[in-house]
Amino acid sequence: MGTDETMGTDFKSVPIVCSLKPKNRGFTLIELIIVIAIIGILSAIAIPTYLNFQDRLRMQTLLSQVEADLRNVQQKAKATGSQYEAIFNPNLPTLYRILDHPSSTVAKMVSEIQLPSGFTIQSNSQSSANPAFAIIYYPAFQDKETDGGTIKFRSPRGLTGTVTIAMITGRISTEIN
Repeated sequence: MGTDETMGTDFKSVPIVCSLKPKNRGFTLIELIIVIAIIGILSAIAIPTYLNFQDRLRMQTLLSQVEADLRNVQQKAKATGSQYEAIFNPNLPTLYRILDHPSSTVAKMVSEIQLPSGFTIQSNSQSSANPAFAIIYYPAFQDKETDGGTIKFRSPRGLTGTVTIAMITGRISTEIN
């Protein structure tokens, strides 16, 4: 056992010789340059894609918030019997306002909502003298629910989004362009 009869050698007694000589193990300059170039190419592809994804996500969040605010105003108009108005003014492009118009008094501001950093309201009006745009929700006892309209937003990277309110029905839809 343990010996090879043809050679007469005992395998347990043969030393295993490693032919690897101790030397500095590491990467050559060429290998490092290639790895850095590959990382650079992947970054050049991935970073703009990530930024566009992030911009699109922020736009969707903004559109969802505006839609929720408009639905809230819609419900308040029905519940209270007051006329409510959401004002989007490109001259104040980083915020919009919600106003309550009780039947016998002057309108009062209910809230002022700030847009996320870098996002702006785009002009919706044909008139350059008065570019402000109002979505008016009427009380439930009137014949119509809203005048409808479209509100456009622009992100810091140039992405545009729209919130469309259907005339009469008040149906709200959003779209990212």
